[in-house]
Amino acid sequence: MTGMQWVMARVLRPIAAVAVLSGLAGPAEAGCTLLDGHLTSALRARIPPGAASLPADAAPRVDALRPVFDRLVQVSGIRPALLVCDDRIFNAMAIGTREQGAVVFYLPLVRFLDGRADEIAAVMAHEFAHLALDHARQNEAAAREITRSAQKLANDQYRRTGNVSAAVAQARQFGQIEVARYSRSHEREADEKGFSLAVTLGGYSGEGSKNLALALSKLPMAERPAYLETHPGWIERFSKADLLTINQDYLNQAAALYSGRRWRDLAELVDRWLVAVPDSGAAWYYKGKLVLRQPASRSAITRTFEQSLARYMDNETLGTRSQEDQAERDDAWYSLCSALFDEGYRRESIACSKYILDNNKRERFRIRNFGEHHQLITSTDSPPPDLFVARNPDGGKLITNHVGVAASRGNYSPAAPQWRAQRLP
Repeated sequence: MTGMQWVMARVLRPIAAVAVLSGLAGPAEAGCTLLDGHLTSALRARIPPGAASLPADAAPRVDALRPVFDRLVQVSGIRPALLVCDDRIFNAMAIGTREQGAVVFYLPLVRFLDGRADEIAAVMAHEFAHLALDHARQNEAAAREITRSAQKLANDQYRRTGNVSAAVAQARQFGQIEVARYSRSHEREADEKGFSLAVTLGGYSGEGSKNLALALSKLPMAERPAYLETHPGWIERFSKADLLTINQDYLNQAAALYSGRRWRDLAELVDRWLVAVPDSGAAWYYKGKLVLRQPASRSAITRTFEQSLARYMDNETLGTRSQEDQAERDDAWYSLCSALFDEGYRRESIACSKYILDNNKRERFRIRNFGEHHQLITSTDSPPPDLFVARNPDGGKLITNHVGVAASRGNYSPAAPQWRAQRLP
C-alpha cells in the first residue's frame, strides 16, 4: 500500500462513519414490533428481530400512533411499514425508499408524546416526508460525493505537505461539516413537507409542531440526543412552525369566506394576512381572486397571480414544500394562465398550462380559452422545459421556453432549474 493509498483508507472510514451518524443507517440493535405494513427482505436486514411484546404501560401510547399513521398514508400516497422499537434511544426515523420504506419510533419518544395526536402527527409526518421526498437515495449519492471530495482534499494536502495526519484531519473535518450541512437542509425540507402533510392535508393542528419544538428545546443538554447536532435548532423550528401555523390559520379562514362569498370580509382578512405573512402564496392568490371581481386592468390581474406563484415557487421564508399541497397553488396556475390568455399572450398561456396539475382544471382551461374543437398538446410525462420571462421596450411581457426569443427582447430573466415566476416591475 502506497502512502497515498494509506491516507485514502484513513479518510474513507471516518467519512463513512459520519454518513452513518447522519441517518443513513437503520435502527440500533433493539427488538422492534411491526404495527402496520410490510417489511421487504432488504428492510428486514436493517431492522432487528421483533420483540415478544412491548411493555404493558406503553400499549395506550403505541395505539395512539395507528390513527395518525392511517391518515398520513391516505394523504401522502405512500404506505411504509410502521414499527416501534424497545430501546432507550429518544428518536424516530425513516429508513428505505418511497416505494419500500419504514417509519420507526423508539419507546422513549412514544412515551414523551404521550398520545398527543397533533405532536405525533408532527413527528410522523416529518418521517413520511423523508420517504416521500426520497431522501435516502439522495443521501447515498451525497455521501459518495462528499467522500470523493474529502479524498481529493486529502490528496492535495498530502502532496503539498507530505503530512499524513494533517491530510486526514482536514479531510475528516470537511466531511463532518458537509454531512451536517447536507443533513440540515434535508431536515428543513422534511419539516416543511411534514407540516404540509400533517396540517394542510391531514387536518391536524400546527400547534403540535410548535408545542413539540418548544418542549424539546427545554430538554437539558445532557438529555438531548446526539443526532440532533445534524438538525436545525429547536428555536428555529419553533419559529418556522409558528409562522406556518399563522399562515395556515389565515388560509383556512380565507377559504371559508371565499366559499361563503363574503367578499368584504375576505378583503379585510387578506389585507391583515399580507401584513402578517407577506410571502404567503395563498394570500396573494386570494388577493388575485378579489382583483378579478374589480374593474382592474388585465395586466393587474396577471401581476397579482404572478406574485402568488413567485412565492409558491421560490420562498425562503415559508419554504416551497410547506405550500405545495395547497389547493390554491394549482388554481393560481389556472388563473395565471387564463390571465395571460386574456392579455393576448395565447402561446404563453399554453406553455403556462403545463404547470396545471389537475387534469380537469387543465381541460377547463382548454375549453374556456380555445373551445371544444382545439386540442392542446402539453405532455406531463416529463418536467416542462425551463421558461424565460422577458419584457419588450414598450413594457409588453413574454413568457417563453426559447432562450433565443427571450434574448431578442433585450431584457429577460434567465431560467432557473425549476421555473419560478419572476417578480418584475
